Amino acid sequence: MFFPRYFHEYYDSGSGINEQFDVKSDPIQVPILAYHNFTDNTLTVSDYTMLFDEFTKQLDWLTQLGYTIITMAQAYEILKTNQNSIGKVAVLTFDDGYTSWRQVDSILTERKLSGMFFWAGDNLQANSDIATQLVADGFETGNHTAHHKAMGDGQYWPQWAAWNNNKDAISNLNTEINFCAYPFGSHNYLSPMVCKNNDYLACLNFDNKVATAFSSDFDRFTLGRLEMISGQHDDSIDTFANYLQNGDVQY
Repeated sequence: MFFPRYFHEYYDSGSGINEQFDVKSDPIQVPILAYHNFTDNTLTVSDYTMLFDEFTKQLDWLTQLGYTIITMAQAYEILKTNQNSIGKVAVLTFDDGYTSWRQVDSILTERKLSGMFFWAGDNLQANSDIATQLVADGFETGNHTAHHKAMGDGQYWPQWAAWNNNKDAISNLNTEINFCAYPFGSHNYLSPMVCKNNDYLACLNFDNKVATAFSSDFDRFTLGRLEMISGQHDDSIDTFANYLQNGDVQY
């Protein structure tokens, strides 16, 4: 077994393909929205547990603002090539894995919208029927590590195992897995290399930033993503629109 000693050896130690990207002088941006859990009970609302009514209102706002909801695969091509023939676009992503995603499936299917669902291993095992249904309904699946642990202090091999140990469970869904998302957005300088060497096309952050067309191989493994916090927009389509365009909103 090859045990790399130096930074560049870590980067070249796996099967991930090195890609070259042109420096983008005027990079396209794509808002990638990150949701978590949902509820109909106002008593159980928290930062990361949003009322379904608020969620569907935001979907309505996206339509009113002229956004087309695209897949993460489409977003990746836009950010890779810096070319967008669609117009205003956004991506809906969902983290961790919850029973409420069964209703999310129904909402998105009824509206004919796409979505990317990032499963943590423990939650995937507990809700495998929901994951299977989401795949059957045509939604994208992503890796959110085996046990949803932060990686900011992790060394190379423990991080590698966190991604790889969730692959078997996800592979049972019989769907292509090209994207991953850092739990809590936590990562360090090794993390992009770990993701690349696990054969992902890109890894998503959790940093209130709008994803920007990448100019390097590393950029695609720290793509910006917008935290969708319950109640953060004060029932205002204007603050919502500003957040999608600029990120970094204070709440």
